[in-house]
Amino acid sequence: MNIRYLSAIAATCVLAACQSTTTTPAQPQIPTQPTITTPPVTQTTPNLKPQRFECKNGMTVNVKYVGNDTVSVAVDTIGSEVKLTQAVSGSGERYVNNKGFYNKTTEWHQKGNLGHLTFTDPYGNTVEASCAVK
Repeated sequence: MNIRYLSAIAATCVLAACQSTTTTPAQPQIPTQPTITTPPVTQTTPNLKPQRFECKNGMTVNVKYVGNDTVSVAVDTIGSEVKLTQAVSGSGERYVNNKGFYNKTTEWHQKGNLGHLTFTDPYGNTVEASCAVK
């Protein structure tokens, strides 16, 4: 009887040891955010060397970068040079000056080796020229 009694006590102690009476509060689970990698923002870096463009209408346009957001545009048939400031563009680089050639709006839009010049002549006509790097 002593052996049965001791066996029952030993079994109870073993079962009691498996069961913990003290509980630790569960740590709250912090949701982890997925790692999102975004590609670096790239901006169109203009070719900083002066460029010479020949236009379909026979004009030659020389473009020089003179600052972070400014170009100097010279046209051989006009015989003068104007500075244009960078403006918003959907594609490529666009430069504008409201007091450009003939003291009127002048715009130069360039993408790669192609350019487009728009200005108003002294008679109020809009002149547009499509050009390519020579």
